[in-house]
Amino acid sequence: MKNILIIAVTGGIIGIIAGYLIFGRIMGEYVSIQALFSTEGGALGDVFRSVSGIKEMRQNILFTGLGGVILGALAGFFIRKR
Repeated sequence: MKNILIIAVTGGIIGIIAGYLIFGRIMGEYVSIQALFSTEGGALGDVFRSVSGIKEMRQNILFTGLGGVILGALAGFFIRKR
């Protein structure tokens, strides 16, 4: 069980990094990680993140990380079964 968890977390980290490399750009430039995951700014910050596409970008990166966790857990399960 421990190996499955380690592989799943590793897959999630790889998924988040891949998601950032794929979805983390606006006009050819990478958005800073601080700006991407910042929750500061209140309602005005929420409007800015929504209009600039950062909100959707964040979702895509997190979904890619979730996919990495799922694939890592499946890989760990099949490795353990062998």
